[in-house]
Amino acid sequence: MPRGSRRRDRCPAFTLIELLVVIAIIALLISILLPSLSKAREAARAVVCTAMLRQLGQAQSSYAGTWKDYIAGTNTSGADANYYGGANIVGETTSTTPVSIHDWFSPTLGDSAGLPANRAMRTLTIFNKYACASARAVNQRLYPFGAGGGADRADFDRAQGELVYRQISYLAPEGLHYISNQPNRNLLLYTPPGTSGPARALWRSGFPTPVLTPPDYTPRLDKIGTQLSSKVLAADGTRYFDNGVLDFDVSPVANYGSFVDSGPIFNESTAYGRAFRQAPNNVKLTFRHNKSINAVFLDGSARNLSADTVYRRVDYWYPSGSRFTGGQATAEALAEYSINDKIP
Repeated sequence: MPRGSRRRDRCPAFTLIELLVVIAIIALLISILLPSLSKAREAARAVVCTAMLRQLGQAQSSYAGTWKDYIAGTNTSGADANYYGGANIVGETTSTTPVSIHDWFSPTLGDSAGLPANRAMRTLTIFNKYACASARAVNQRLYPFGAGGGADRADFDRAQGELVYRQISYLAPEGLHYISNQPNRNLLLYTPPGTSGPARALWRSGFPTPVLTPPDYTPRLDKIGTQLSSKVLAADGTRYFDNGVLDFDVSPVANYGSFVDSGPIFNESTAYGRAFRQAPNNVKLTFRHNKSINAVFLDGSARNLSADTVYRRVDYWYPSGSRFTGGQATAEALAEYSINDKIP
């Protein structure tokens, strides 16, 4: 080696091709892992949702234990509001006052959860805090559009503008809350305690199809049935998606409102119906756990239900002794029951 010259060791380096191969391998690994991570996250959300539903079931059981086995809902805790046309529940009231005649959350959870006294903020807390972890859509507007919906409409507009109401998470089946479409006359009218009248009609089932509840049915545990493990108190469900927009009715006397739905067996259900004009968007918002839903039953158990089970198990959504009429029923229910069959 000539004097003064230096030997330069060559440092090994990645070639461009080798670098591209490494990047491709990393990208492949990420593409393999991401679906698994997504499934794991959704599984965690489903667990949180099930726990929330179980809490709601326990609250309803506690309410029934206090109120002679009657469950909270339209014709029990909401009966006074129905009588007064909602005037007694708007604005500032109490944590247990229903936000609408169909609200079964506030009467059962209000005190223990410390729900706000203001109706608009109580509704927001129910939608946002006591929500399914997978229900991540938000309401884009309030109904009625523009104005209306109660003397406290400005409170709802303010809450929507500042915080935004999330989608409705949980719905109770109409069949367990309303009296029959053909009730005994002594069940038809209601007058609040200490009021001389005149009496007002209770809420009856909106449809005689696909199931007709017994004429003497009232929303009480012994009337619902002996197998409370097969009677759904509440389940995943979102309404109301219309013309590409998600909204909810702020009226204290809204039909069904944000807490009750006609149920999955009815083909034109707002939340579950595959034949309804909102389909398939309503179904996607409702069946949010890998195309299944979670439900809590009146025995306090909570479990996941496949779409086939949801649309087939008529006994989950109606009281025992009801009669299957079949009109506008799902294909799954029609395959399971014959016309005039009694529901166990």
